[in-house]
Amino acid sequence: MKKIILYLVIALFKIGLASAQIKGTINYKLTINDGALLKPRIENFTLYFFKSSSIELPSNVPSQITEGDIIEGEGNKGEGNKVYIISRPTFVYKNFSDGNLLLSDQIGFKRYLIKDTLLNFKWVISKEKSKILNFNCTKATVNFRGRKYVAWYTDDVPLQNGPWKFCGLPGLIVKIYDDKAIYTYELNGINLKDDFRYNILKVPNAYSKDKAISHSRFMSMYKKKLEENVKLSKVVLTGKNGGSSTSSMILPQKIERL
Repeated sequence: MKKIILYLVIALFKIGLASAQIKGTINYKLTINDGALLKPRIENFTLYFFKSSSIELPSNVPSQITEGDIIEGEGNKGEGNKVYIISRPTFVYKNFSDGNLLLSDQIGFKRYLIKDTLLNFKWVISKEKSKILNFNCTKATVNFRGRKYVAWYTDDVPLQNGPWKFCGLPGLIVKIYDDKAIYTYELNGINLKDDFRYNILKVPNAYSKDKAISHSRFMSMYKKKLEENVKLSKVVLTGKNGGSSTSSMILPQKIERL
């Protein structure tokens, strides 16, 4: 009897989500284990969604802010733990009504506005099931721009969305990782009644004067900068005391290789 009641509750929950104009937030933790540091790096993101659009922002950038506000947390400026909101935040904006995706990414210290498409994923859904965070999840796999990924999604929450660019599965992505376990996204919070400002669901104003470049153009620029750095690392710099050294700027690898 308890199982029947539980199934009815889940079914009603799904119907409610499917018929309502859902508004809420989803929190994801990204663990990067690329060997750049002695231990994995952890980054946290919040996905804000309503109707046919969503935006992902770093979790230390709250939705109720204006540029220049001072908040608690880590950042580039400030004294102690008081920092200024960076004027050009990293973000991933998805517009499911037109299939477009806009995001920011950087090469060195410069951030770019990049245009991509949401129609990039050719998921292969398996019959394998698992319970993750009390969600009934199904396994799916995909090859995407140089990496193989394993995703676990739940149709308990029928949102065809997920962290970063990932989307297009029949339900919310709860966990996704590449087959080398370098990048792992994990859901660690969901609020289907979050009262954030609707005007956050757009490209941040700081990018309003930028002309978006394609993903292929961005990757071409990134690879060119990598080549320049390799050449620079071969240059011997002679110091005042007769010593020598090499100098180069190390660029972190991108999640996409192609």
